[in-house]
Amino acid sequence: MVMVWAAIAALLPFSPGETLQFAVRYGPVPAGKMTLEVLPFEVWDHDTVWHFRTRAWTEGPIHWVFSVADQIDSWVSSKTFSTLRYAKQIREGRYRAEIEVQYDPVQAVAVYPDTTLPIPSGALDPLALYYYLRLQNLQVGETLRVPFHVDRKSRSLRVVVTKEEEVRTPLGSFPCWLVEPDLKEAGLLKGRGNLRVWISQDAHRWPVKIQTSLSFGSLTAILEDVRGAP
Repeated sequence: MVMVWAAIAALLPFSPGETLQFAVRYGPVPAGKMTLEVLPFEVWDHDTVWHFRTRAWTEGPIHWVFSVADQIDSWVSSKTFSTLRYAKQIREGRYRAEIEVQYDPVQAVAVYPDTTLPIPSGALDPLALYYYLRLQNLQVGETLRVPFHVDRKSRSLRVVVTKEEEVRTPLGSFPCWLVEPDLKEAGLLKGRGNLRVWISQDAHRWPVKIQTSLSFGSLTAILEDVRGAP
């Protein structure tokens, strides 16, 4: 089964072995690095499962002011492209947290260590959302509704393709779609916060730029290196 899915994945925008590395800035200040990885397929209960991972860490002077070393993993069904498991290891300053949640798409529940909560059918987590968007045939003006669950909150997440834009990166310039998940409508960001993702219009559908604006500033990640792309 894994061999079959490996052949299918070669036809998709991403496949196991792909690693995207980003340079992260806090406003104009270099802050660190972030990676998005597609790990080898796994098999759970006769289902071939995608395994995605993102890591983020601080570097340079900002590391001594406020250090970050985070890792998030997402396991997603290859059959339905819905989340099956979501795990976070957070190290930010003195804050420490480890969270693992089991998503059950059949029963439409998320199982936490201390409770079980209803979720939308086919719900995705935040990391899986990036890869879901890479699978879509995007068009300017289009609005997607994505079943979504994270941190005990469930929503139908509105995602808008707002415009086309050229993005310069260390790898060159890319014509992109600007995609904006409405996290404020979903109650996942407050105040002036928002998330914007620029997805390349080539066959790879890379998220070449990711920007999160918060009340105290903005974080921008720019794609600087690609390894293992199909």
